[in-house]
Amino acid sequence: MKTKFSYKTYLRIGIIFFLILGIGHLYGEMQMSKDGSIEAHLDKFDFKLFGSAFSLYKFHQGYSVMMGLLIIFIALLLLTLKEINKQTLLILTIGSTLICGLMWYYFALPGQIFSTIAALSFILAYLKYK
Repeated sequence: MKTKFSYKTYLRIGIIFFLILGIGHLYGEMQMSKDGSIEAHLDKFDFKLFGSAFSLYKFHQGYSVMMGLLIIFIALLLLTLKEINKQTLLILTIGSTLICGLMWYYFALPGQIFSTIAALSFILAYLKYK
């Protein structure tokens, strides 16, 4: 069965699921922090990095929020592009496939599903490119 979807359709699907992944990541971080149990546990551990002292909780929270925002802004940046070339699609394909693999290794089911759909969409966009 031949599909009538163009590479742009698959690209937009991937972008939308990247956006959902980033928003979900931020939401998940807020939910994890809500009851304070993670904070109570991770606040016990301090470390120094480049002359600055951090609790493991602050480091985890800052890194997690930063990653969620980066994924959101990558998706928004991609939405602003009028044209995309095959090399950019290849980078998106490789990057999203790596993210998907890491999600399946480290994270929960919603992130695994959204990252898989994004990765498959970027792969199909790359394969369908003119």
